[in-house]
Amino acid sequence: MTGQADRPAGLALVSERRPDVLHAYLDLLPLLGESLDGRTKELIRIALHAQSGSHAALRCNVARALAEGATPDEIVDVVILALPEVGLNRVADALGVVAEFLEQPPGGEEPAPVSPAGPEPGSEGPRG
Repeated sequence: MTGQADRPAGLALVSERRPDVLHAYLDLLPLLGESLDGRTKELIRIALHAQSGSHAALRCNVARALAEGATPDEIVDVVILALPEVGLNRVADALGVVAEFLEQPPGGEEPAPVSPAGPEPGSEGPRG
């Protein structure tokens, strides 16, 4: 099974054997989303990488979004918006990456753990 760990070797192979393909790809990137400002582009990319599970790309785009003026709350909300499409586990994984860039959670408290089975009977919590 291959995955993100194999990516550096794969990129090195493309760079070595098909540099024209890599250069064409890199030349294409600035042309995408020409009508969008940098902040909006990065927020969209964050949502896409939250969906795909690409944590390395997500780290790059979170850093870029912050540099483009996005707020931490905007970044968190963009990831949370993916919840219906990708599910709680994928969103939680992506928010774990986002948390690396935030000094502390809102209110300075750790969030209460959520059981995979949901909240205890009689407790307040998410409703399905």
